[in-house]
Amino acid sequence: TFVEILHQNGYFTGLVGKYLNSWKGEKRPEYDYWVSYFRGETVYYRPDLNVNGEWVRHGEDEYVTYLLGDYAVEFLDQAARQDKPFILLFTPNAPHHPTTPAVEDLGLLTDLEPHRPPSFNEEDMSDKAEWLASRPLLTTEQIAEIDNYRRDQLLTLISLDRTIGRVITQLEN
Repeated sequence: TFVEILHQNGYFTGLVGKYLNSWKGEKRPEYDYWVSYFRGETVYYRPDLNVNGEWVRHGEDEYVTYLLGDYAVEFLDQAARQDKPFILLFTPNAPHHPTTPAVEDLGLLTDLEPHRPPSFNEEDMSDKAEWLASRPLLTTEQIAEIDNYRRDQLLTLISLDRTIGRVITQLEN
């Protein structure tokens, strides 16, 4: 990978977050700093993370987006002490399923308008492929689930915005 090439050419390399869905989470040799999940799983609270080769179970009240931000800041702190260039792949899991927002964000976006493009739950599906046209319309309950899921996705991105702000501030420092 390009990270292997950078590592071979003297870069201080780091990955914090998701690597691959099929990867078992163990540290890759081309990374000097490594924090990742088992097979790309998404657990927002109490995650198990491989931190530089050791599996660490984090606390019940520790939110993964903030934890990953802490690790990214730690990597940047270590990178600043190196006498070489660096690269960090920061790959958080938000807004992936199960889209669990941070506790402090649960009361936000309560008045979010539903997203209804013209293709949403179309009654006339005659211009669609047979496999799609034969599907029943979404129920009221399914539509509510879609709306709640979208809101939760956006809420997970609010905590990610905060975290990216912290990482950028550390990078600037």
